[in-house]
Amino acid sequence: AGYFLFDTSALTAGAVVSAATLSFFCNSRHDNLSPAGAVSLVDTTTASNTAIEAADYGRRGSTKQATDLALVDGQITNDITVTNAFTLNSTGLDSISLTGITKFAMVITSSLSGTSPTWSAEKETQVNIPTADEALTGDKFPYLTITYAVTFTPKAIMF
Repeated sequence: AGYFLFDTSALTAGAVVSAATLSFFCNSRHDNLSPAGAVSLVDTTTASNTAIEAADYGRRGSTKQATDLALVDGQITNDITVTNAFTLNSTGLDSISLTGITKFAMVITSSLSGTSPTWSAEKETQVNIPTADEALTGDKFPYLTITYAVTFTPKAIMF
């Protein structure tokens, strides 16, 4: 599983989120299992807002936050210059923290369904995504784009 943590506290408690996209670049993708693989964006509750620990794997949820992406060009492109994206569904939008850290995890879809691929030697499914821990040219790190509005409550002062 890969984890995405975003500080979304600048939205404030009065924000109404109407759309969001989690975008990422893929510096390598490999899938030679059968059936063909896909990845899912799911909920997670990491222990920390600043670091990932081994026990966080067990804290990853199974509720899908967006439509799955197949490990094929057009859905996940194996090119560091092309943006790939999950468009969040209503569950994903509700998972955005208005006052803190928003957390998601990306997993191979078959790990959620319990469907085992056909066994074969030296076969694998993987997606490698640049993270903040890597030194890359340009801004190639995952990012969350949120469309929102802040409700305005007029207040009147009468004399």
